[in-house]
Amino acid sequence: MRLHLFTIRRPSRHSMIRSFAILAFGLLSLAAAATGRAEPPAPRIIAVFGDSQAQGVAGALQRMALHDRGIHVVDKSVPGTSISQKQQLDWAATIEQFLATEHPDVAVMMIGGNDRLAMRTEAGGHPIAFKTDAWKAIFAERLTHILKSFADAHVPVVWLGEPIAREPTYSGDMAYLNGIYAETVTGPGTTWMPLWDIVTDETGAYAAYGKGLDGETKRLRLDDGVHFTPAGYDIVAQKLRTQIDGILSAAAPAAVAAHS
Repeated sequence: MRLHLFTIRRPSRHSMIRSFAILAFGLLSLAAAATGRAEPPAPRIIAVFGDSQAQGVAGALQRMALHDRGIHVVDKSVPGTSISQKQQLDWAATIEQFLATEHPDVAVMMIGGNDRLAMRTEAGGHPIAFKTDAWKAIFAERLTHILKSFADAHVPVVWLGEPIAREPTYSGDMAYLNGIYAETVTGPGTTWMPLWDIVTDETGAYAAYGKGLDGETKRLRLDDGVHFTPAGYDIVAQKLRTQIDGILSAAAPAAVAAHS
């Protein structure tokens, strides 16, 4: 007599988690149907792109999402990157690739601290100095490319400006970039949101301390004089959320009309 041995495969951890998630969703749906309550709407997706400043904003939005299941934050920031230095990371291509498979409800972009360098349009090419007309033209062209990617994907974008910094030269460079952003981030589906004076003293100058969301005086900027503390980023996120809610509210009637 020949014995036939059968091998029982143990399901992978990923497949088990997926199965439990599907089961849980099904049970919640049945419970909602049994009680006559409607299922909660799917969370709105907010994708955040940019450098370390964007990473801080994404973290603050994620903290906000812990108490608000109506939003889900996708952090696509990459610290140390810029728009001017494509050899390090090509943001235009990166965003195009993301939008080819994903469709967030709103995109947020914050970048600039690493853009104060000469630009090369090709490997080994002649460097184009920061703040020259040629540099500005190429930078604005790259911004336009990024904005077009969002527009083609029908994803509204909020572009955050750079805040005032402690060091005057750095602040001047950030003001220069903000000027380009303000000129370029225009048109339907785009929102330019300045942050220059979101944390300043009574004269509008740089301040490291200020009132947090809880009303208490606390440190709002890091020792580098550039980035915010978590409490500072929470202030940015609260102001940003007001913009996002306005965008989503305006989009809701259009979505209903399109499906009616």
